[in-house]
Amino acid sequence: MTQAALARAAGTSQPTLAAYEAGAKSPSVRTLDKIVRAAGFSLTAVLHTAPAAGGVVLAEVRARQAEIRKSAAGYGIRNVRVFGSAARGDSRPDSDVDLLVDFDAERYGLGPLAGFRAEMRDLLGRDVDVATLALLREDLRAVAEADAVPL
Repeated sequence: MTQAALARAAGTSQPTLAAYEAGAKSPSVRTLDKIVRAAGFSLTAVLHTAPAAGGVVLAEVRARQAEIRKSAAGYGIRNVRVFGSAARGDSRPDSDVDLLVDFDAERYGLGPLAGFRAEMRDLLGRDVDVATLALLREDLRAVAEADAVPL
């Protein structure tokens, strides 16, 4: 079917149809349905719930939560939570992941936290910060606890 014939059958003009095909204009859903039907097809819309734009990072972390928990346990780390922009839902595609954990750094030192952080960077493919409440500045503790989303 030619562009002119399709345009005629859909009740629009050939130049308008050409503009739609070139991406210079966008048809309304109603007009698109007319064009699709004129071509011998039907248009079906399917709506899915999408995560908030910023929720993508949290969704990526949650998809790996079993691996994260297993790794944490290997370092003696418990109660892993996401905080910061990923937890609030305002992260960007290049945002890091902030993890709040329970760990006795005073007793065991910072080595296990550094090892866990390195594993998480490899696992998640993005920069990761790992902190305990005791290691955070006092002014950040309440914010981190309020943001915290458990895994």
